[in-house]
Amino acid sequence: TESAPLIFNNHELRTLASIYDLVVYLVYSGETFLHMLCDAMAILNLDSIFRSFILSGCDGSTKEAYRLTNSILALICAILQNLPENSKLIENVILHETIELTVLLQHQNEKVRLRAFSMLRLLGRFCCFSLQNRWDSNLSSLIHNKMAMDDNEDVKKEAQSIVEEFKHFGWFKKIQ
Repeated sequence: TESAPLIFNNHELRTLASIYDLVVYLVYSGETFLHMLCDAMAILNLDSIFRSFILSGCDGSTKEAYRLTNSILALICAILQNLPENSKLIENVILHETIELTVLLQHQNEKVRLRAFSMLRLLGRFCCFSLQNRWDSNLSSLIHNKMAMDDNEDVKKEAQSIVEEFKHFGWFKKIQ
């Protein structure tokens, strides 16, 4: 059974954000650490912990909560880009029913929002079937709205990239 998401105080969030900033740095420094991270995720079954980290930045309004969420999304993007054979690990984290993709894609923090759009594009490439099962008209409308009206130009470009890449998927065309 799934346990309830963990709740963190500000001190814990600050510590976790700093640790995961370091983990992101190490992951982007060399692929060896990324392999070790994937192994640890699988062996230690870190799915629910990573979901709690992501959710901490969705309902919290602290800088540390945003940093932690952004770091976890960066790790997810790195895994999908560099080790797509580990996409099942990512599906178990981000495509779980407790994670609302629309909340991440509309996040008030533009770094989190941009990272969420990048992650969604990568999910379309490497977790297509699972993403299809979570796809709905709300996601489709949101992407089209952000493509036209987001305040951040990079988010707009990422939304355009998603539409361009997903336009060939039957499930994307049907729900538009």
